[in-house]
Amino acid sequence: MAHMFPDKRGVTLIELLVTISISAVLTLLVVQFFSSTLKHSTTVSAHLDAAYYGKKIVANTQQELHRNTQSAAGEYPIVLADDNEVIFFTNLPTFSETVQVRYWLDNTTLYKSITPFSEVTTSYDPANTITTTAIEDCVNIAENTPLFSFYGRQEHVYTSSALQTPAVPTDIGLVTMTLIIQPQDTVTENHFTHTMHVVLNI
Repeated sequence: MAHMFPDKRGVTLIELLVTISISAVLTLLVVQFFSSTLKHSTTVSAHLDAAYYGKKIVANTQQELHRNTQSAAGEYPIVLADDNEVIFFTNLPTFSETVQVRYWLDNTTLYKSITPFSEVTTSYDPANTITTTAIEDCVNIAENTPLFSFYGRQEHVYTSSALQTPAVPTDIGLVTMTLIIQPQDTVTENHFTHTMHVVLNI
């Protein structure tokens, strides 16, 4: 005779274990998918930042060097010219007087400082210096590639040898910049290299 009441035994232990196993596998697949997507997104973002900001820094430096001029006190436009550091006087749109600009590479960080002319001390007072981080993840030092190279007047970057550094400021007629960036949090070792050269109007 057929049973008049439904089977109320419930879920067996084996069925429960199978359900848990399937859920665990599905959860793992979902986590791996989102992890892979996030890592890819981070890599793309880091590469875009390296390309955009690196290009912007090099372009700004080129413009500032092109606008080089004597200081407000009559000093020569170039103060220091070394492999990973340059100091010069230039005109910036946000300042009424000529400012002193310094770029220097410290390990993997490129810094920039601006020192305005002080009417009080009639000098470029270091106390008024504004320092910012221009860009990080620079690998010039690790790659043994100078950030800046300097050439004499009437010389060409492709046919002449660079001046020995620190270069004599009055000998410089052409400046090149090579900025190498390796973005962090990336699975590849791709470098982004940004270059420029500018003839000094001195």
